[in-house]
Amino acid sequence: MFTVILFVTLAILVILYFLVRAGWQDSRLKILRKLHSLENFSPSEVYLSPGILGTVGIAVDKPGGKVCLIKKYWNVYFAVYDAWDILAAEVLVDGKNITRTSSGLSLGGAALGGILGGSLGALICGYERRQEVIPEVKKVELHLTVRDARLPSHYITFLNQGTAIDSSLLEEAVGQAGHWYDLIRVMAGG
Repeated sequence: MFTVILFVTLAILVILYFLVRAGWQDSRLKILRKLHSLENFSPSEVYLSPGILGTVGIAVDKPGGKVCLIKKYWNVYFAVYDAWDILAAEVLVDGKNITRTSSGLSLGGAALGGILGGSLGALICGYERRQEVIPEVKKVELHLTVRDARLPSHYITFLNQGTAIDSSLLEEAVGQAGHWYDLIRVMAGG
């Protein structure tokens, strides 16, 4: 009897996984269609983070000098800003700042270049000052502050699961966050 219950439970979980995945893919296509239909915005690059509860993302129109921040929970929300309306950008690892650009200031914290150079040494070094040993990272985010009093703070998630510090998944997430950080920094003139 226990085996049957276990099998049925496992089958239900597998079905739910594929339903959620299919729903996310369908949702992603709808977001991309709406994004491409926005007036005065032609996306050059797009990133959408998968999420069970919702999706957040970012898109840039390089020739137009615009950035679109995307949030989807029940409805899709697009906020298009001129690049110079981005007041600050930072990459956060488990909520700790590893880079920051604000109103033209340069990097602070651990050097992102060291992280993207094939090693997470700079990240680990940033933590070692406090003599902490960090076996895993749970979250990698890009935090943007924009000139918008209604919604000034935006977080784009690149990793949202416990991942070993030497994992290629973590290196990819930090690389993606670094790419968008650099892109925003260049477009905003920082």
